[in-house]
Amino acid sequence: EGERGVVVGGVRLAAPRASTPTPSPFFSVPKFMYRARWSPEGGYVGGVVPYGPLSLDPSAQVRDRRDGEGGGRRRQRRRPPTRPTSTPPQVLNYGQSVFEGMKAQRSAKGRIVLFRPDKNAARCAAGAARLSMPPVPEAQFADAVAAAVRANAAWVPPRGKGSLYLRPLLLGTGPILGLGPAPYYDFIVFGAAVGANLATRRAPSG
Repeated sequence: EGERGVVVGGVRLAAPRASTPTPSPFFSVPKFMYRARWSPEGGYVGGVVPYGPLSLDPSAQVRDRRDGEGGGRRRQRRRPPTRPTSTPPQVLNYGQSVFEGMKAQRSAKGRIVLFRPDKNAARCAAGAARLSMPPVPEAQFADAVAAAVRANAAWVPPRGKGSLYLRPLLLGTGPILGLGPAPYYDFIVFGAAVGANLATRRAPSG
C-alpha cells in the first residue's frame, strides 16, 4: 500500500508526496532538517530548512560607542567588518549541549511511526535544565520531530529494511569565552536513513 501518513504521539500527519524517490536504506542523509534558534526575546523560533553544515559564528566584538549629546558611553556588541576579535561558541569551549536519539519506522499498515517521542522530549528538557540551557518546550520538540520526519518521509526505508534515525540536538552556539551559559542556542533535528544492520555503515552506490 502507499504511504498513509506520519503518526507522532498518536496523531496522524499529512502524507508526503508519493513521487519522492526512496534512497538506499543502508546509510543516506536526507535533504532536510529542522532548526530553531533561541533568544531571550522570542524563545525557540525556526522550521524545516535544507540539510547542510552549521555555521557557528566565531567572532563577536564589544566596542564603546559615545552617545550624542550626553557624552555618556554604552557598550554595544557588533560584527567587525575586517579583523575580528575571536570569541568561539560556548559549545566549543565548555560542551554545553544535549542530544537525543530516536527512530522513525514504517508500520505494517504503511504508516511512519515513532516510539514515545514524549519521553525523548522530557529527557531533553531535563538535560537542558541541568546544563543551564533553556529547555525546548515538549510540544515544540514533538512538532519539530514530526516536521523533520514529514519532510524526509521518503528516506524511511521499507518495513523490516531499516529506519530513519533521528538526532535532536541542542547546542549553546552563542559566542562566549568566559565561563557561563551561552547567549543563544540552536535546536536541530536531523537524521539518516540506516539499514537494519547499522554496523555495516555502507554508503549508497551511485
